[in-house]
Amino acid sequence: MAGDQTSHIKITYMNGGFEVTRIYAISEDTLGEAQLWSVADQVIPSRPKTGEQLRDWLKSKGCQLDSCDGPALVMRNTDGVTYEAYLRNGKLHREGGPAIIRRYRSGEVVELFYEDGHYIKTGDIAPLSVIAGVTVQRPPPKTPSRPDKPGPS
Repeated sequence: MAGDQTSHIKITYMNGGFEVTRIYAISEDTLGEAQLWSVADQVIPSRPKTGEQLRDWLKSKGCQLDSCDGPALVMRNTDGVTYEAYLRNGKLHREGGPAIIRRYRSGEVVELFYEDGHYIKTGDIAPLSVIAGVTVQRPPPKTPSRPDKPGPS
């Protein structure tokens, strides 16, 4: 992503029988452009009007699925099947847990482990014990880091 700060934008929409939620990393420049849509159709008549159009626009701007504190992609079917995917910089990634989780109505859970887009292993199958909302998550401002040790004199 270009720029010093990366925010995240969350889109939720229906696709057939699925409710789809996606979280994209988005640069401040692209976020500013996206915020212009709220002005009016007269200003930007071609602005995305559905979650799928917004998804396509974000992809065209180089935005990638990314979330550090939860799944970046969640699909929920009306029959109870849920699919979650954890991604970092557009790659399947999760440390200390599965990057893909499929929960079936029967109670079965399938877990697949990935790090930096590379498959690690399959977890055990265990019993389960349109632009409706767009939200933006901004990281806290960066503070300058201070070295622990002074450098050579």
